[in-house]
Amino acid sequence: MTAGAETTTRDVERDVPAPPPGQPASVETALEIAGDDAAIHHHPYVRPTESARKTDVVSIVIPVYNEERTVATLVDLVVRAPVPGNLAKQIICVNDASTDETKTVLEALANHYGGRRGLEFKVFHQPHNQGKGAALRRGFE
Repeated sequence: MTAGAETTTRDVERDVPAPPPGQPASVETALEIAGDDAAIHHHPYVRPTESARKTDVVSIVIPVYNEERTVATLVDLVVRAPVPGNLAKQIICVNDASTDETKTVLEALANHYGGRRGLEFKVFHQPHNQGKGAALRRGFE
């Protein structure tokens, strides 16, 4: 992960207007709703603080296991998702030794999205299945 790119609740502040009904009222609530699977969560009522603006990159780590049919759609949604300000995206996919064609799909995605302005796309392949936690840790390295 790019040094300083990790977003925590200390690095964000809420905008003044209250969220509409049904929307989380705080960063903590938004992260709770997103659950453990959210390596990063962009809430519409959250903006980066000055310290977060200095990083210039938001990293999104996606652990993947046997997702040949869905990973392309997921990555496309992440690529299209807006980020605040002039932040660039770093998408890191960690293949946890999938037994289907996920590796082939991820390599094709890396070729497709590689070199786009404002987007860095990385793929890591675990040598054997180690679980989602290990895949996330590998992406955060």
